[in-house]
Amino acid sequence: MKMQNKDRVIVMSIKHILYSLSFLMIISCSRDNGEITTPPAEDVINIITTGERVFKELITSLSSELGMAINNGGFKAAINTCNISAIPITTSIYEDNHSILNIKRTSFKVRNKNNKPDGYEKKALRYFEELEEFGKKFPSYYVQKIQEKDDVFFRYYKPLMINELCMNCHGVTDRMSADILQELGELYPDDHANGYELNNFRGVVSITISDEVQ
Repeated sequence: MKMQNKDRVIVMSIKHILYSLSFLMIISCSRDNGEITTPPAEDVINIITTGERVFKELITSLSSELGMAINNGGFKAAINTCNISAIPITTSIYEDNHSILNIKRTSFKVRNKNNKPDGYEKKALRYFEELEEFGKKFPSYYVQKIQEKDDVFFRYYKPLMINELCMNCHGVTDRMSADILQELGELYPDDHANGYELNNFRGVVSITISDEVQ
């Protein structure tokens, strides 16, 4: 009996989830034990194309959710929405993209402890921090090819900068409103994602891409 289209989609989805989970287990266990190199030129175009597409999809979805929350309840509501919706939105995007193994927003100053950087992400963050320290212009992306034993995957990083909107929840605490600080304290008791000035480097969107990217 031939497999129906719906069944094929289900099987492919299951394979993708299992494949993603296996990579995530490898990444979470080794952290930074793999070899990092620059991807070959023939792979870079596909990595950039895939990374940019997924990044735009993520930012569009998050911005839409936060925009509605701000319009309906101000920045306090936006914090609550981010707490509830950010990770599910991120997860749904990489589950819908078969070459994407994980998506993560990370920084050395995280708000949610689940977003702490792994060893590879720390190297990417240091790369951008050094550029900021010496006043150099940021590239629009940074890429890594990572090999852990027989497993190979890519990382695409997109730098995030502090804009005026970000200052309401990530700025210097002395300049933030009391209700925002209270909400942050209740939802994120270990919050370190503040103290930024306008145009500071905030962190990166880290996108893990399969070596089968096309």
